[in-house]
Amino acid sequence: MATFVAASESPIDTLFGKEYLITEGMDLTRYNQNPVVVDSHDTSTIKNIIGRSRTFREGRNIVSEVTFANNEAGSHAWELVETGFLRAMSVGFNVSKLEAIKEGEKYEGRDHISGPAEILTKSDLYEQSLCCVGADSSALARARSRKGSPMAGKKRSLDVAAITSLLEKKGIDSDAAATEISSALGQKDSTA
Repeated sequence: MATFVAASESPIDTLFGKEYLITEGMDLTRYNQNPVVVDSHDTSTIKNIIGRSRTFREGRNIVSEVTFANNEAGSHAWELVETGFLRAMSVGFNVSKLEAIKEGEKYEGRDHISGPAEILTKSDLYEQSLCCVGADSSALARARSRKGSPMAGKKRSLDVAAITSLLEKKGIDSDAAATEISSALGQKDSTA
């Protein structure tokens, strides 16, 4: 399982200028009826489902606790998240109400929001995605746990060829003792 900020009130740069999503105005009802997480907003096939989420408000953020699917796409996504290569989440939503503020104006009750900008005050969340780059720079993974992952309860297999190759690149004899390898890699010996 991994926890993400799915959406925040951080500014989004669009072709038309800055945009702010007011998270308290986002209706989660539709999404929570079918809380799937897909790969990069591609909802064209169920093969792109990588997990499901429990989604809720936390302050001015929409937060999602994602449990990864036990399928190829879910396992791949989990591995990227677990190893820190994938951190971004993005939301798909319909806007039902927006307001525009002019240069120098502040949005009522939100000192961090200033114009010119469009303020998305009412919206309906309908999908969430993990993606390479999200529009919201604050929508990122913040915690990871093997609980709820496709790898939960499974031991990771070691890729001996990959480890041997890494050792060779570092000039370390692959037949060396663990203490010698740890020392050469600048790590404490965890076998003692």
